[in-house]
Amino acid sequence: MANEFELDEFRPYDISAERQIITESLAGTDELDAVVSTLDVADLNTITSFGKRAAEQVAQASDAVLKNVSMNQISESSDVMNELAKLMSKINIGEIQAEAKGIMGKFFGNTEKQADRIYEKYRVIGEETDKIFIRLKQYEAKIADSNRNLNRMFEANTAYYRELVKYIAAGEQGCREIEDYLNELKDEFAKTGDKLLFPEMENLENALMLLQNRTNDLKIAESIAIQSVPMIKAMELSNSNLMKKINTAFLVTLPIFNQSLSQAVSVKRQTLENKAMAALNRRMEEEILANARDNVHREQLEQRLNAGAQGKNTKLSELHSAIVGSIDEFKKLQNNAAKQRIDYQTALVRAMARFDGINKKA
Repeated sequence: MANEFELDEFRPYDISAERQIITESLAGTDELDAVVSTLDVADLNTITSFGKRAAEQVAQASDAVLKNVSMNQISESSDVMNELAKLMSKINIGEIQAEAKGIMGKFFGNTEKQADRIYEKYRVIGEETDKIFIRLKQYEAKIADSNRNLNRMFEANTAYYRELVKYIAAGEQGCREIEDYLNELKDEFAKTGDKLLFPEMENLENALMLLQNRTNDLKIAESIAIQSVPMIKAMELSNSNLMKKINTAFLVTLPIFNQSLSQAVSVKRQTLENKAMAALNRRMEEEILANARDNVHREQLEQRLNAGAQGKNTKLSELHSAIVGSIDEFKKLQNNAAKQRIDYQTALVRAMARFDGINKKA
């Protein structure tokens, strides 16, 4: 019994393509020129603080991403899957399907106890399965809420990232403009030998060096977003796949399975009781049961009951196999999601450590 759904294929979010789009959209715009105009080579403080707010926003947003990377949800779902797997292992389809051998030679009381034991065992399993169903519904709601939060974080991070890229582009443009002006002064000095140009040239060289360093610092801050933005999209995707698996493989299947299990156990109980009654009647009415016509009638009745039970148990067996297989598949998704988050988390922590390092030096 196949689960009719497809997982979304993981494709890393291409933030480099996003950066190119942002850079191209800013080129030659008044918006970019306005940012460049905030630089004043006569006031080096405008350079050392250039893009500070944008870099801090990216760092703060990324810190929020790190805090949101919790393994609690994955651990919680692992516990539920383990409990469900344990329940499924207790189910013995053969026990429900198999006919009671030698039942005709057993006392009615023993058969009745056997029927009650089977009924009670699967009644408890059914109740526990219902509880797991409720927990999975709650878990699905938590994942959906987590994805809404991740989407808000993605929007905030991309907005801050765009602002940071704008300052990086402005810093690069500012460097080019300073270099161009510095080259003009050098050409003028080469022609005139005017030493009065030295102070201005020296100031421009200092400003250029500071702006180049500051732009590089902003690129270090950019490396944080390069890790955090794709990380958010990866977490969203893994959450979506977990939700799909829960919904299709468990929330749809478990109620049907429980219903089929209840029906199969009821049929089994009825079959056992009918056979026990038949055995009791045969003991009490040997002369009547010796009649061939009665024997044929009894055999036909038992065949009908067994045929009905067999049909239900075939479906039950398929559902049971599907659930067991889905548990394994779900665990693989969980393991992949956990490993992926740890990898992104490690890279993001390193990027933020580098950013903290330049802030301490500043």
